[in-house]
Amino acid sequence: MAAGLVAMVARLTLGKKKYAGVEAQMQSLLDSAEKLRADLGACIADDSAAFEAVLDAFRLPKDTPEQLAARAQAVESAYHHAAEVPLKVARAAAAASGLALQAVVQGNRNAISDGGSAAYLARAGFAGAALNVRANAGAVQDQSAAAAWLQEIAGLESRIDETMETVEKVLKERK
Repeated sequence: MAAGLVAMVARLTLGKKKYAGVEAQMQSLLDSAEKLRADLGACIADDSAAFEAVLDAFRLPKDTPEQLAARAQAVESAYHHAAEVPLKVARAAAAASGLALQAVVQGNRNAISDGGSAAYLARAGFAGAALNVRANAGAVQDQSAAAAWLQEIAGLESRIDETMETVEKVLKERK
């Protein structure tokens, strides 16, 4: 939804004489937002499939030591994939917040609240994705991978927090 609002701000800016100086940036913003929206839409099916893979792994037989070992490996692998999808969403949410900032700074002033809303929605999307990454990190045996995921989430969160501070400042200045 954040990417959709960014795209809307870009569309409301394009072709307006008052914003002719940012026409190229708004076209680029529109293209980036639409690509991000498509990528995030694909993540919905990926996330559902990843969750099903975790369920399927837990349904594997566990009657023999070999079956237990195979099941444990399948569960571990499924959790890794289940962490990759929300990590991808978290990255996309961080990108969407950056696009929202651009929309707030350069976009049509009449749509500035939509750009701000996009930033807040990107932050919320990130928060949900981060929760899923953290849950999967706590479930895997591979603590090295889990630590890398958590470190990336912390970096993305810091980046989004900085972006949100700037968005809020610009929203107050441009009203």
